[in-house]
Amino acid sequence: MAMIARLHHLGLIFSLALVSPAYGQVCSSFFENATPVNITTLERFYCNVAGSRSLVGPLQSASKPSLLRVEFDIWENETWQSSTAEQHGYDGNGFHTGTVFQSWDGDSWLNSSQAVFVNDPRGRRLTFISQLWDGESWQNNARRINTWNELDERIETVHEDWIEGAWVAHRRDLMSYANGLLIEEVLETYRDMRWNSSFRYSQEYDGEGRQVRSLSEYYDSSALKWVANGQGMVVYGDNYSEVSFQSWDSEAGDWFTYSRSVIELNGQGDPVLSTHERRSPNEDWTFTRLEMHTYNDAGLATELLIQKFEGTDWQNDGLYTSTYDDAGNLINRMWSKWDSSQHTWSPRSMRTYVYGEATRLEDSDAYSLVSIDVYPLPARDHVQFNITLGKPSQLIVDVYDLLGRQVVRLRDDPLATGMQQIDWRPEDLSPGVYLARIHTGQRIETRKLVLVE
Repeated sequence: MAMIARLHHLGLIFSLALVSPAYGQVCSSFFENATPVNITTLERFYCNVAGSRSLVGPLQSASKPSLLRVEFDIWENETWQSSTAEQHGYDGNGFHTGTVFQSWDGDSWLNSSQAVFVNDPRGRRLTFISQLWDGESWQNNARRINTWNELDERIETVHEDWIEGAWVAHRRDLMSYANGLLIEEVLETYRDMRWNSSFRYSQEYDGEGRQVRSLSEYYDSSALKWVANGQGMVVYGDNYSEVSFQSWDSEAGDWFTYSRSVIELNGQGDPVLSTHERRSPNEDWTFTRLEMHTYNDAGLATELLIQKFEGTDWQNDGLYTSTYDDAGNLINRMWSKWDSSQHTWSPRSMRTYVYGEATRLEDSDAYSLVSIDVYPLPARDHVQFNITLGKPSQLIVDVYDLLGRQVVRLRDDPLATGMQQIDWRPEDLSPGVYLARIHTGQRIETRKLVLVE
């Protein structure tokens, strides 16, 4: 236990609490979201070797459907309640330029924060700026500046904070490559007017370019040397991979394996069955989680069943279900929890993805669409839209189901400045979740509609 206490005291990025990330958590956040997340190199290592891949795909050019909006709902009081949303914007080349994060206050969407990206003509991200909304304007919060070489390899990232009206650097990451593969990442912190080594991650690959080892080290400034503290290892078979995570036991002078996973793959290299185990010092291995993946004929993941090991048997725990449009874009993902008392799945949360022609966030003030109010939510036999236009515009309002099929066109008219009211009675529609698409000028907005019996 002294080893655990020492690692915790050092405040290392890699910790003994790290387990193989569950699909839909770390892996899905890293690979599917349009905005970057902060995960350790060892977590990224697991996501890579587990075979997890993007379901949405990379941000696409302006000539293809682009991910415009993601809405997150939670299931409360037997209905879906809006919670948070992301609105994505692009430049004229279709490169991602920003994401606005919003929260639902019960009546409307309120800005909370945003990420603004600056890209070079080749689409490489040069700058990432995070800003917070103070109710009236955006305020700088943090910034990352990337440097690339001619091989399109990111070789440096400087992390800065906005302090008293100026950007102040506090960390930088230095990356090294061999044959196009990342082999080393050194994290440095800025103190005492200079850069100081802090952490180092080293990657090893086999002859096919697959990751087989990721080593985590921290720099001992008193001893002036790197000290190993964690590593991830993977062994590949014909249709499986075995992943293990280890920590360095300084007292025993050896590696201690505390987490391991066996991942069975299909012919396309996607995971179909993953079994996870973990242990603590002086304890036996214990099963923790079983993951079973299902795919459609196009190879897209449609279901992920997660089970926990209870006593002597596996018990249902969670279920992800995913729906796609005809182009293969993910449009809906629902998370359900197993209700053991009712022996059924209970919905907990849902993400809805909306695609369309790429829009520019930075031009939002020039657009004609000022505000959209839709009520009641949920609705039974009547829905009212109050749409305010900032200038005369062609207003188009369509309703779609979650399979991306147009249900009805409510309006397609040139309208004057001011508030436009649309009354709709969805008499022939089944109860469920629908999307209203409001299009005016260059701007497209979506609103979720929930119809109940």
